Amino acid sequence: MARFSPGIFVQGSRQKYLMTGVVSALISLAAAQPGFAQSANPATAALPPAGASGVPTSILNNALTGIGGNQALREYLGTADQSVDEITRRASALITALGGEKGDAAGDSEKAQQILAAVSRVATLASRKINSASIVQFAVEDNFRPKQGSIALDFGPQDGTVMPGFERVAPTDRRISGDGVRGLRRPDDNSLLADGLSGVRKIEVDVPNGEYRIVLMTQNLGDSSLVSNPFGREVRVNGEPLLIERGGTESWKKEAMLSSGNSNNQELQNAGGFRTGDISGTAQALYARQQGGAIILEGRATGGKLVTELRGGFEETSSYLTGLVVEPIQQVSSVVLSETARELIVPKKQTC
Repeated sequence: MARFSPGIFVQGSRQKYLMTGVVSALISLAAAQPGFAQSANPATAALPPAGASGVPTSILNNALTGIGGNQALREYLGTADQSVDEITRRASALITALGGEKGDAAGDSEKAQQILAAVSRVATLASRKINSASIVQFAVEDNFRPKQGSIALDFGPQDGTVMPGFERVAPTDRRISGDGVRGLRRPDDNSLLADGLSGVRKIEVDVPNGEYRIVLMTQNLGDSSLVSNPFGREVRVNGEPLLIERGGTESWKKEAMLSSGNSNNQELQNAGGFRTGDISGTAQALYARQQGGAIILEGRATGGKLVTELRGGFEETSSYLTGLVVEPIQQVSSVVLSETARELIVPKKQTC
């Protein structure tokens, strides 16, 4: 598991794959020469065989200067459907091209630092492209109440039952937007998961600037033809993208739950801002009835806004959201993680 600024947690197996290519590119820097083939369209430019340089000059300049933001670099590295191998090749080629700039940096420490910063930025963007957030099986204790300082939203029809301590977000709420947003009612013994909204593409909440933990919830509808990708293929927090791991509900990882207490007095440990431990008995008993799912992210609010966007995978189906909890990152989370979920969500350096 790795964590990249502004703080979105991602799985580590693909990061290792990427870094193998990045390290290979760095090793080749000494032999890299300036001069790059041109391409009219960076997003679709085909690269030459691995090890050769084919990076458009505009992309190289963007990486070095940062002018124009990260969008052009994201497009060059590939779309959400691009293969891991192709993203890695593009990242390696760009880093190799950056190494070719070393001749201009001789004796210029500022230029050398610029090149190193550009390499780091490319590696980070590529890692986000090939890593993914996992959906975990999710349950809610009946007596759960959000902590003070948290934002707790319950999505659903205007006249639906609202979980105590949560605020109703109906289809016409100004904080959401999407494609044909509508409320759905589902049989469930927990009011947070009993109903929800389909078609939501963006959620915008007002918060003070700073770091936050985001818990976005859904429910297993039992029919993949209705909602095969409840969160889409990619989630963006204030513009920073992260892929959602593909697969049906059978691929959801075990397990996490919202709890106000100590999960029936079980022994729990703190790890990376979460309480963790053996919650399988409690969580699975609740999950069997509730069938909830969640993704757990982190993001940085700027301009007093925290904007979460769901993208891709909605050609034939729709998003489906039941709730949202936003917590200040310095606050111990209301989410309790199983050991399996902890390994997915909490970086190892934070588990001590």
